[in-house]
Amino acid sequence: MMAKITKGRDFGGAVRYITQDKKEAKLLDSKGVLTADKQSIIDSFRLQSQLRPDVKVMVGHISLDFSKEDVDKVDDNLMRKVADDYMRRMHIQNTQYIPLRS
Repeated sequence: MMAKITKGRDFGGAVRYITQDKKEAKLLDSKGVLTADKQSIIDSFRLQSQLRPDVKVMVGHISLDFSKEDVDKVDDNLMRKVADDYMRRMHIQNTQYIPLRS
């Protein structure tokens, strides 16, 4: 498994990028985020960020890529577990996030 980490400042741009129609992303879970639609997700992140004005880099996008040989072995449940485990091991806890599968 390979991880690519991108940081930014714009929740709207990040959410629109990861939920593009052409990516066919599937929302697997959510932690502290309203998920009715894209705007709800963006608003949830923005509202929470207002509570931490001291944090300069609010937006992170982590792409976890698996080997092509493992594609048939990776289902949605495993992806949720991997995402939760990755966040815990990277000490990214007590925060909002939305794991997606594309």
